[in-house]
Amino acid sequence: CFQMRRRPPRSTQSRSSAASDVYKRQDLDLVTIVAQQTQKDPKEYLPYLESLKKIEDEVERKYKINMDLKNVSRAVEELSKGNQDQKQRSVKLIKDNNLFILGIKLYQNDPELIQDIREAYADHLRSQQELEQAAFIYKICGKLNKALETYKSNFNLDGFFGTLKELKLSKEDEESQIRNLIEVLTQEKQFSKLARVYLNQENYDREQVVELIFKSEDWVLARENLHWMLVGDQKTVEKLNSWIKTCLLYTSPSPRDS
Repeated sequence: CFQMRRRPPRSTQSRSSAASDVYKRQDLDLVTIVAQQTQKDPKEYLPYLESLKKIEDEVERKYKINMDLKNVSRAVEELSKGNQDQKQRSVKLIKDNNLFILGIKLYQNDPELIQDIREAYADHLRSQQELEQAAFIYKICGKLNKALETYKSNFNLDGFFGTLKELKLSKEDEESQIRNLIEVLTQEKQFSKLARVYLNQENYDREQVVELIFKSEDWVLARENLHWMLVGDQKTVEKLNSWIKTCLLYTSPSPRDS
């Protein structure tokens, strides 16, 4: 009869030991990749591996490997798993390498760091002249003063006055901000927007507004305000009479639209 041969018992590993071996194998695989991509001589592999073994902190070890691979995104991800100092370093890498979307994803549950990343992202967008998006993100992270300045730079009156209301400034400070807006619009010759700003003020110079509407050739704005523009001096009325036909031509619906 055949005898059943019993195999010698296998040595067992604890879960923590097995996990440690997995990490070591991962690191070894990455070391091989580093060696291949950096075209290191095989004699340099071992010293590199030894240098990694000296790094006891797993986060730091994986961070170094990914940085050597020039894989900054992965390096950021590894640092984000570490302590507060390592997370701060990851945020710096995010800012330096414009990895803002990744940063927002990684720190969506960290109220402090995500606000820092969002503000930096808005700063970046503003530097790229993507002003509408920049202002929107400033508002999300509570940077209302920066949002106000960005809306002003983009001549966005709705955004500017909406944010100004949210800031709840004193009447004096609010008037100062509006004067500054008027200076910017005047310098940039935004006549139509200037007229709209004045029209929203309690006491405005009627003749000045009429002149701005003439300069802007904003037919829609003219049509909206004809009811009071026609009640004026003879000179203004005569000027408007020659202008009404053009105004109506540009703003009246065509037969197709009716």
